[in-house]
Amino acid sequence: MPRLLHMIDSLGLGGAEQLLVAIINDLHEFEHHIIILNDPEDLNQEITVDHQLVNLHMASHLKLFTQAKKVRQYIQQNGIDIVHSHLYFSNILARLAVPATVPLFNSLHTISSLDNYCKHKLTLYIDQWTYRKRHHIVAVSKQVLDDYKQWVGLKGAATVLNNFIDDEYFQAPAKKTISTHPLRLVAIGNLKEVKNYRYLVEAFKHLSNDVTLDIYGEGALRPTLEKEIENSHLPIRLMGAQNQLHKVLPTYDAFIMSSLFEGGPLTLLQAAACGLPAIISDIPRFHDVMDDHAVFFSLQNPMDLVGKINAILKGELSILDHVKPALEHIRRFAKKETYLAKLRQLYQSKLLHPSSNPQAFEQVAF
Repeated sequence: MPRLLHMIDSLGLGGAEQLLVAIINDLHEFEHHIIILNDPEDLNQEITVDHQLVNLHMASHLKLFTQAKKVRQYIQQNGIDIVHSHLYFSNILARLAVPATVPLFNSLHTISSLDNYCKHKLTLYIDQWTYRKRHHIVAVSKQVLDDYKQWVGLKGAATVLNNFIDDEYFQAPAKKTISTHPLRLVAIGNLKEVKNYRYLVEAFKHLSNDVTLDIYGEGALRPTLEKEIENSHLPIRLMGAQNQLHKVLPTYDAFIMSSLFEGGPLTLLQAAACGLPAIISDIPRFHDVMDDHAVFFSLQNPMDLVGKINAILKGELSILDHVKPALEHIRRFAKKETYLAKLRQLYQSKLLHPSSNPQAFEQVAF
């Protein structure tokens, strides 16, 4: 049985982490090994197949170089056949640690320039310095891959694999009615700047109590958000992390997301699969993903969102009209079996020809 090593920053309740766990649970033909850089390990309990987990407990990313030797030893001692890493810092560590004789896939889950390079120029230089022709890039969207190509350049094979949705999310019936007393909105995502929760907080200062918002996720912004919500007496609740979203989402009237940018917005796809109408920021990636079957609001002015929500409350703007076409769109393009078939094809090509660098293929992108 081939030995597959997965590397990721943590097993917290993020989109990339959930995707990885779903992949592991379905790839029964591999012996699974997992290395994470640090806590949390929340999703480890969701892995249903036998696996080995190593937590490096890295207190600082400055230790990437010193940890590379430990990871290389693990690869050699356990006879690892393939390594697949996810997210920026795990990708860098994998490049430093994985011998040239072992195939390495680096997955990109976000727009690298906006999430890393523009904030910290050193991340771009390190990415360029560690990237080799033998490393196979796997991007969650064409936009993510194009961004990487523009900033770093492609030296070898690259593949676009759109995120998939687990079957359990398609079990809930599509929304046919919504409540407006109150209109119950739900947002999902870690409490960090890119999710732009401050925009929602500002908008809610101008809305009546006929609208409520529950936010699922954790992160460094919790104290700041809690203080502002409390000081303004807003009907917003921070619900913490949740790993049973397929059960939670159908209890709400609509999904809302105010992200500044996204690579592969898994929670938006999950909400649409659950039959929820979407109210989302007017960014290119969201138009691609939803095929325009959503209500879009401008990030330049929170009052645009306020106006659209008030129109929904008054019955002047229908969000239910978007539900069925969005669901049909997601069913076509976010199938788990399609994703796994492509991934297996990638892995098998390396197992059969470990030294080859096959021409990349590209799945149909949103």
